[in-house]
Amino acid sequence: MTLGRPVTGMARFTRRRLAAGLAATAAAAHSASAAVPLRSFDGMSFLPQTPADVERAGLAGFICDVSERATVRGADGAVTQVRTFEACDRSLDAAIVRIRAHFPHAYVVEDGRSVASDPRCGIVLQFQSCEAIGSDLSRLAYFHSKGLRILQITHNYNNAFGGACFEPVQSGLTPLGHQAVAEMRRVRLLPDISHAAEPTALDVLGLGGGPVILSHGACRSLLDNPRCATDGMIRGVAESGGVMGVFMMAFWLTRRDPPSVEDYVNHLRHVARVGGIESVGVANDFPMAGHAASAQRGRREGVKEYEDWWRKMDRRGVAGFGVTPTSAVIPWFNSIHRLERICDTLRRTGFRASDIDKIMGGNWRRVIAEAVR
Repeated sequence: MTLGRPVTGMARFTRRRLAAGLAATAAAAHSASAAVPLRSFDGMSFLPQTPADVERAGLAGFICDVSERATVRGADGAVTQVRTFEACDRSLDAAIVRIRAHFPHAYVVEDGRSVASDPRCGIVLQFQSCEAIGSDLSRLAYFHSKGLRILQITHNYNNAFGGACFEPVQSGLTPLGHQAVAEMRRVRLLPDISHAAEPTALDVLGLGGGPVILSHGACRSLLDNPRCATDGMIRGVAESGGVMGVFMMAFWLTRRDPPSVEDYVNHLRHVARVGGIESVGVANDFPMAGHAASAQRGRREGVKEYEDWWRKMDRRGVAGFGVTPTSAVIPWFNSIHRLERICDTLRRTGFRASDIDKIMGGNWRRVIAEAVR
């Protein structure tokens, strides 16, 4: 249209139609973008202080670590932090009471089939170690009866059940660990091999009996650290019918400075390439709103809280700790809106819509529906 020329009635009508059409298209695009996070399922996070964060994060469900440590003094006088039976029993009860009282848009998942039909956010309760079981395997049924549904074999260090990732010598399941996994299968506690040494993970996978998950981790083929899963572990999780969630901790995703969203996507692609698209999901391992120190002080300052521990691992002779990290987070994903941002990144980097749905929550919903009762 030439400037200064009178606008005819037809031209005004056409412009109104065009504007309306563009607005409708933009609204539909926004709605489609927002719809995917609402179906998102997170492989590892924690119960937020602010209940509204569950809705702000766009979560349909998440695996929630509710274990708690207690200070224990050993016979030699050394003080350690241990997930004791008493501490975890209290923390499990407290989490359930808090969810029911203060999270109106969430519920505790007891039967995983509910995640397909319940419009609320399903919270699947987990302990990040078998320490609370002690040597009394009847506690597995006890915790299940109270609402626990997922149990990690180890955390960072060896326990009575198996070898953990951050040990100079990697070891497998102990005899007690073999018995515990069999009992977990009987009472329907889903085994989680996050943090496990490779021999322990492969032992659990070799026992069969149903899906095994790796709720939060990364790929050792892309970054060589024992906290990252080998291709054999990824393949085993996939063959069991389980899912591996790729987490947010940048120092186990890349050594690039600064880390980028592509570094995260590379791990998703690798899990899908090794185990198939049905085996990969997203996870966090930070609070739902992100790593606060990095958000408040910047990524270089935020990572400093890990440096002493990182150097300790190197001094102990644990492989993969020779390079001190420069960031704990990928800044763009260090946000309460990270699920929407991951979804947008997958869309931008060429993932098909059906694959995005599986990665963002479909795979987690499938395994939870199958394995959690």
